[in-house]
Amino acid sequence: NRMALVRAVQRTPGVSRAELAKDTGLTKSTVSLLVQDLVDEGWLLESDVQATGAIGRRQTPLFLDGNRLAMIGADVGIDILNVTTVSLTGTVLNGVTEALPSMQPAQVIARLARLIATLVERARGEGRRLLGIGVGVPGAVLDPQGVVKLAPNIAWRDVAFQADLTAQL
Repeated sequence: NRMALVRAVQRTPGVSRAELAKDTGLTKSTVSLLVQDLVDEGWLLESDVQATGAIGRRQTPLFLDGNRLAMIGADVGIDILNVTTVSLTGTVLNGVTEALPSMQPAQVIARLARLIATLVERARGEGRRLLGIGVGVPGAVLDPQGVVKLAPNIAWRDVAFQADLTAQL
């Protein structure tokens, strides 16, 4: 239910709690409680009350909060490493790109871990909480083990990428 509300606010920025209840089929009291939790946790942001001219309680528009939460995306390319921090609204906050240090998995993973750690510290220094890290590699990955089965462009085969990166981080 919480993520259904977040997705609804993402689709319709400025939506009110009452509109969320109608759109999601949840009760108004459930929406109110969940929205308050999401505001407290940094997912949603309440804006100034809108004057609509209608009689009754004025609606408070809700938006995704692009200030308190962030995610890191990393990409191992065939010749570069890209690591980017983005806000919940998709705004790029920080990023770094550098040449692949070598084709050796251990060296690539170690360097990638250091780049990720740098952006994690920067995000925390800016007061952001990280939701997660996603990594792309140029090859076939066995999910959920995170093993790069074959990445022909960088000559990798059977690399325990997820386990090795996790150990580095």
